[in-house]
Amino acid sequence: MIKNKLIVFDYDGVIADSLPLWISAFEKGGIMNNIPLRLDKNILDRIDYISVKDIIKDAGIENDERIPSYISDINNAFNISREDVKLFKGINKLIENLYLAENIVCINTLSETDLVRKKFEQENIFQFISDIAGVDVKGNKSEKTLAFMKKYSFSSKDTFIIGDSTGDIIEGKKAGVTTIAVAYGWHTEKKLLSQKPDYLLSSVEELGNFFQQI
Repeated sequence: MIKNKLIVFDYDGVIADSLPLWISAFEKGGIMNNIPLRLDKNILDRIDYISVKDIIKDAGIENDERIPSYISDINNAFNISREDVKLFKGINKLIENLYLAENIVCINTLSETDLVRKKFEQENIFQFISDIAGVDVKGNKSEKTLAFMKKYSFSSKDTFIIGDSTGDIIEGKKAGVTTIAVAYGWHTEKKLLSQKPDYLLSSVEELGNFFQQI
């Protein structure tokens, strides 16, 4: 197992299997506001940085007067169901093993810090996480990664960032760290390869094997 490294995980699509709930939330928000947009991977693969606002902008409806209500209803629908978010099978054990091997595990996410923390507490893995920087923490993902590196005294060669979107890979490259793309999350393998990550892995099992072997 890899030792004494900084491992920075994205949350949605890497640790948490939240995409089905967001697809449902978009559908419910669309029905409530009579907006036909339905979320799928074809839409996601058209954008690098995934957020509700970016998805709406891609659809060309950002100036529709219904959008404020639409966004509110999407977020409300997701928040109602967020307790149903499942973590990908095997990710709990991987995080624990990385911690036990004296690595620093951090979370760099567009979800809210407190929501991620509460989920980790429910899953009994919060004690293995050194830091969480959510959407409420100032800065983009590269800036937050650099902040982790400074806080825990790691160089770029000893830092890994794991993401499921091209935006994650772009931000990892900006920070100068090793980028690992996982193709079991929000972006397809083809989309991820367009940003030339250092590694592309297809499952949590492959991710675990990667850290065992390097």
